[in-house]
Amino acid sequence: MQADADHTLAEVLPLQHALDEIDAERLSKGGSFATGAQTAVPGESACNEVLNHCYELLADCGRKAQDVSPEMKASCRADVYDQLRRIKNALRRLLGKRHHTAEDLRHYQSQLEKIDGERKDGVFCGDLEARALQAAAACCPKGIIPHGQAAASGLLDECYDLIEQLAGSAEDMSPEMREILGQLEQYRHELEGMLRRQRTHEELREVQEKLDAVDDERQAHAGIFAHHAAEAGKPPPGQDVLLHDLYADMAAAEQ
Repeated sequence: MQADADHTLAEVLPLQHALDEIDAERLSKGGSFATGAQTAVPGESACNEVLNHCYELLADCGRKAQDVSPEMKASCRADVYDQLRRIKNALRRLLGKRHHTAEDLRHYQSQLEKIDGERKDGVFCGDLEARALQAAAACCPKGIIPHGQAAASGLLDECYDLIEQLAGSAEDMSPEMREILGQLEQYRHELEGMLRRQRTHEELREVQEKLDAVDDERQAHAGIFAHHAAEAGKPPPGQDVLLHDLYADMAAAEQ
C-alpha cells in the first residue's frame, strides 16, 4: 500500500493494529525490542527508526483513505481520526511505561470529551476548532454523514477503554511535580489575562523568560521535569501533562 494509491480505512486498520502490537510488546520490555536486555542491543536504533517511519506512513495512508470524507479531514489543526489515533498511541505508551498520574489521565480525558462533545447528533464532523455555528453547519450539512464514522467511533471507544485500564494504576504526583504544574498553570492564567486586554512586549517577554527557565531546566536533565525527585532512575510520574502544559503556554506566549 502506498500513501498516494487508492485504498480504504478497512485496509489501513489491520496494519495499525499490527504496528500497535509490536509497539506494545516493545513498551512492555521497557522500550527495548530485545527481551531482558539491560542495555540497547545492536539494531535497536534502526528498529525504532523503521517503526516511527511506519507510523508516519500509516498516518498519511489514513488521511488519504478513500472512505474518509473531505469533511472528516477538514479540521484547522488535525482531523478527527488523526487526533484520536495520537491520543490512543499516547495512552498505550502510558500503559507500557506503567508510570502515570491522575493528572495525565484527566488531560487525555478532557481531549476525548471535547471531541465527543463536538459531534452533531452523534456524527463526527471533522472541524474540532470551529467556533462559529455557520462553520459547523457547513462542515456537516443536515442529512449528509461524512464517511469514516465507524473507524472514528472505534478509536474513541478504545481511548476510553485505555483510560479505564490506566485509572487503576495511576500514581500520585510528587510535590515537586505539583509545584511545577502550579507554576505553569499560573503562567497560563497570566497569558490568558493578557490576551483579553492590551499587553506590552515587556509583559510577554517576562512570562516567556519564566517558561524558558522551566524548559531549560528540563532539557538540562535529559528532558525530565523535577529530575531530583526521580526514583530508581525513573522520571517522576506526570511528565506528559507537564510537557503539554509547557508547550501550550509557550505557544500562547508567542501569539
